[in-house]
Amino acid sequence: MNMINSADQRARQTTQRGDTIVEVLITVSVIGIALAGAFGLANNAANMGRTAQERGEALKIAESQVEILKTASPAPTGTFCMKPDGTSVATGAAECRRNGQGTVDVDGLYLIENSLDGNGVYTLQVSWESINSASTNNTTLYYRLGAL
Repeated sequence: MNMINSADQRARQTTQRGDTIVEVLITVSVIGIALAGAFGLANNAANMGRTAQERGEALKIAESQVEILKTASPAPTGTFCMKPDGTSVATGAAECRRNGQGTVDVDGLYLIENSLDGNGVYTLQVSWESINSASTNNTTLYYRLGAL
């Protein structure tokens, strides 16, 4: 009986084996490729979220310019931006640069440029250089005084 058990044990030992180095390398490679793809998707989603946030901030700044423009007296002409107190200043002035909260900031991300065309339509443009890329983006609103 002892001999049968010994032969049985030897047979089990020869049929049992671990993973080879090739199998381990293939597994690690597949996991690495899957993780790289997941990282790429997550990074792309984060960039798209940041771009949407920047555009939303620019839209808020442009809308605030419309609200200030509604109360401005006299109505400004030329190329300008509106200060929070209702006065206008020439584009390029420090007051035409805003940070993400819409506060005047000389080093701000957003540049405001408003103008009046010959038909009485104001063009309110907010430009910014995207944090995610070197491209310049802008949001433009058109507004006619007296219109809702």
